[in-house]
Amino acid sequence: MQGKRISVLAHERTLKLETSLPSHITLPPAQRNREWMQSGGRYTHMAPHLEVNDIVNQIWKCKRVDKINKSDNIEVFLAIAEKRIYLINSQAVVYGIDSQSGHTLWKTNLLPKSEGLDTLLAGGIAADGKGRIFITTGWGSVVALRSDTGAILWRKRAGGGIPIRTAPTIRGSRVFIVNRENEIRALAIESGEELWYRRGVAEVTTMLGGAPPAVDGSIVVVALSSGELVALRAENGKQMWSAPLARRHGEVFFNSLSYFVSHPIIDDGYVYAVTHNGLMVAIHLHSGECLWEIAIGSDYPPIVVNDFLFVLTTDGDLVAVEAQSGRLVWIKELPRWKNPENMDERIDWTCPVLVGDRLVVVSLHGKIVIVSPYTGSLLGESELQAEIRLPPVVADRTTYFFTNGGELIAYQ
Repeated sequence: MQGKRISVLAHERTLKLETSLPSHITLPPAQRNREWMQSGGRYTHMAPHLEVNDIVNQIWKCKRVDKINKSDNIEVFLAIAEKRIYLINSQAVVYGIDSQSGHTLWKTNLLPKSEGLDTLLAGGIAADGKGRIFITTGWGSVVALRSDTGAILWRKRAGGGIPIRTAPTIRGSRVFIVNRENEIRALAIESGEELWYRRGVAEVTTMLGGAPPAVDGSIVVVALSSGELVALRAENGKQMWSAPLARRHGEVFFNSLSYFVSHPIIDDGYVYAVTHNGLMVAIHLHSGECLWEIAIGSDYPPIVVNDFLFVLTTDGDLVAVEAQSGRLVWIKELPRWKNPENMDERIDWTCPVLVGDRLVVVSLHGKIVIVSPYTGSLLGESELQAEIRLPPVVADRTTYFFTNGGELIAYQ
């Protein structure tokens, strides 16, 4: 790929700063987002600086949602719109939950009689904020439900039932999906009718989960498990450009596992994407020209705010990066072990959120670390008193956690 390459990863996978050019990070005021309708909150997948209350207390706990098993991997486990939370669990049951009280309003079982529970595996959920929610499943179906009752509006078995391991992306009158064999489809939001289809390159071995498409205006950007980043026209699926990130100058930079786990992000005319195996890039949305690439790997998308990126690396470092140059501004090494002296029980961190001038990172064991986005310094630590499986979601000043025990907890 063309563009500026910045080597910031030594053989020991230790990140290094360029100290000669200090940067001053600034952030816009925190925004109050009323809804969190799809992956990253919206169709570009860019979650902004979010507003939360200064004093946070638990306001309710919903105990009527089934457990998530460690083998489950639902990329977007819930969506929030119209003062309701929509959630799909590992048993293919969709819940509509009142966001103010935590009371279950309805539930709908989507599992066909011909399918076993092991076929759910991964997929996701998205809402359009206009009375509909959309589900993708491991048996290759896309299902549209009424958001007020859970009644099925339409069900389509897209692509002959090939498993869909990513959440759908909703933009305008279209639903965009990607299946396990990297086939990309646009469906009509009203009927589920297929509008266009693009064949991808199937991978023999991939990780569960995947990257939902990002959409901005008339362009759809898809990160495929083959290691290819592709830009298509939303109206007809015609390819604009592709960036084969799996190979650099003939070198295989990619093993047999899925290259992209997190979704791409579109902001201010650029696409930001990060691979599982160690490459983060900034690419011009319209031309496909690479602005820079950095040897950083992550299973979670970066946060892009005010010309800066914040990303949690696969090595457990929280990193701030200049969006235009790719230069590292600060690095914060998060705790790696529950028992540091013996170096056992590794701590697995989930996707950070930027709320109220703070970067909040939660581990799967319920440990919470608060870091300054301006300096990378540690501001505080606390415990959630519960093991979580999925990253927190923020909407209307409320933070939601989904625990391994099947509880949905709201803090405000």
